[in-house]
Amino acid sequence: MARELASQMGIAQKGLKNRFILSTVGKGNNQQFIFWLGTYPLAAEDAGKARNLKKKGVAVKKYRFTGAFYKNVYGAKKHVWIRTARNRTAGYSGVSPVSQTPGNVPSHLQGRFPV
Repeated sequence: MARELASQMGIAQKGLKNRFILSTVGKGNNQQFIFWLGTYPLAAEDAGKARNLKKKGVAVKKYRFTGAFYKNVYGAKKHVWIRTARNRTAGYSGVSPVSQTPGNVPSHLQGRFPV
């Protein structure tokens, strides 16, 4: 299912795999399977390989994010970031992975990067 959905959307399968949850309820003849598919916005770096463009932003597959940059700002993993003011004018939707919550931002970086 992930393979088919990823090919239709033109993105990497690994970005979709954590959105599929299959669980069971009950036992025997009363057992039921529950399938859940998360539909929140996909982070740009999960859609494919992100690369910085010279003075133009970030490219992921056929998508371009003008003014964005691909870097590890608040953690060890790289993400696609865009400054808050530019995001408002560009109208990109915001996605905040759990690892980037304000509570785990180092104190010396808080408020420095409005991304």
